Parts: sequence; structure tokens; C-alpha cells
Amino acid sequence: MIGHVELTVPGKAFFAGEYLAMTGGPALVATVGPRFKMIAERTSGLNQNPFHELSPAGKFWIENKNRLQNYNIEFIDPHQGAGGWGGSTAEFALLSALDQIVHYQESDQLLIDHRHLLMEYQRLAWDGQSIYKPSGSDLVSQITGGLVYFDRNNGKLEKFNWPFEKLGFCFFQTGIKIKTHEHLQGLRELNTEPLHELMNQVISSLKSANETDFCSNINLYWKKLEELGLTAQSTQELLGQMKRDGVMAMKGCGALGADVILIIYDKTKLNSQELSAIGQEHGLNLKATDLDLARGISYQFDEYDHQIGCSVTESRP
Repeated sequence: MIGHVELTVPGKAFFAGEYLAMTGGPALVATVGPRFKMIAERTSGLNQNPFHELSPAGKFWIENKNRLQNYNIEFIDPHQGAGGWGGSTAEFALLSALDQIVHYQESDQLLIDHRHLLMEYQRLAWDGQSIYKPSGSDLVSQITGGLVYFDRNNGKLEKFNWPFEKLGFCFFQTGIKIKTHEHLQGLRELNTEPLHELMNQVISSLKSANETDFCSNINLYWKKLEELGLTAQSTQELLGQMKRDGVMAMKGCGALGADVILIIYDKTKLNSQELSAIGQEHGLNLKATDLDLARGISYQFDEYDHQIGCSVTESRP
């Protein structure tokens, strides 16, 4: 009987694929530290649902109450509720993994079926009213780890290392939080075909490790989001303030690009410390760099870390 278990999962931020992913199209997502953490301790008494009852994790807890109520569960968010890093999907992923561990206590080699987990997440996360269900690209990426390419419609899941020796990247927190589920409720039906063509170019240049094309394609993807009216004015202003020699690509990430900003830079002209100082001048907080790419979901219950398996193709340009 497992009495104590700790699980962790990385945060996430979109490189590209916002809105396209909602239709099942491809997305490129970076998973980065710091990691979300869940601590579960078996108790003699029954415990209450630790999550909001209308959240995906809260609904999952209710459906699996018979097992999960025996554990006191603490969820630790290193971002303290700041948007853009995958807090809701982290809750769901960690709780689902905990339920699997509790159910198969004799097993030390757990395997997550990302397709089944994705279907469960969409079932519990969708409000039944929005045109689009939550894409789940962030969820799949977080359990996988690394730089993740996920195309739900074509069943593709690939994991990359950062292939660009002369380029670095930084993710900044803006302090502006968009409630994604409310944003989706008001979203009209979109023509995502132009985004799909650009996303194919992003992935092609990533696989070929073509630095110039990759940066150009990231910029073009952001420009197309602007043309579609899917960017926040506040982000556009912040990007203008961050632009300088050595910055090769820049965009907002996630819903309206409001929560998080991505900067890709030439390492021969800039470094992350300089960009962090520049960002602070404009109220931006550096949260992760290319050195923070993280492994996927893992757990510890016998003084050893266990990587939870997920079927994935690893690509090295």
C-alpha cells in the first residue's frame, strides 16, 4: 500500500500553433521548469476534493473519489496562479497519474496513453457551449517533456532537443492573465488554413535546424495571428519595447499572446541576463530559457524518481 507519493510535471509555453491546435492541428510547445508538484499522503480518514469542483482535475477527483479520497493531496504551483504555464493541465495530469499509481500499486513502470488522457481531459474541460474544445496540446506536451510537436489530427507526437547552437530563447511573464475558457467561449469560427501552412514551415525549419528560416517563420506566425485579430494590444506594445539588435524572433504565447512572451535571440549579440534586465524595465519577468527545457511527468514514492512512459518519437535534427 503506497502511503506517500510525489509527482512533478513541467510548465509549458507555445512556440507556435495557438488557435490552430484547437482544430486538432499541429502545435510546437516547450516544456520548461520550474515544475508543478503534487504531494499525496495516505490518511486514515477521508479527504475532501482539493480542486475547484468545476475544473478538469476537480471533476476527475469526483469521478474517482473512491480511491482518491483516501489521500490528502497538495498541489504546488511555482507560478502562483500566473497564467500561461499550464497550471490547469498540470493539475489534471498529476491527478490522473496519481490515480493510476494508486490503482496499480504493484507497478513501478507506468505508461500513460496520451490519446486516452487527452480524450478524458477534453471531456471534462469542455463546457459544451464553446465552438472549440480545449486543444490539450499543452497537456500532451507536459507529460511528454522537451520541445514537443503534437498534431492531433494526424496522430503525430515528436520530441525535440533545442537544435540551434547560435540561438537562445527566453520566456517572459507579462503579469496579464487571460482566462482561456472564457476567451474560447466568445471565439468565432476561424479559418486556420493560413496558420497551418505557416506551422508546416516552422516544423520544417526546426527539423532542418535552419536558424534563419525558423526565426522568420515564428515571426510570420505571429504576424498572421495579428492579421486575424488574435493578439492583445498590450503584447504588441511590449514586443515593440523589447525589439533591438540581436533579437531574431518575438511573439506572444497562448490565448491572445497575452500571458507569456517569447524572445529568440542571437547568442553572439545578446544573452539571457541582458534580456532579463531589459524585460524588467518593462515589467516583464524572465521565467525560462533554452537551458530550462524539462523532462516530462515523473513521480517518486520509494526514494527513487520514476519517469512515466509516454509513446513518442524522439527527433534530433
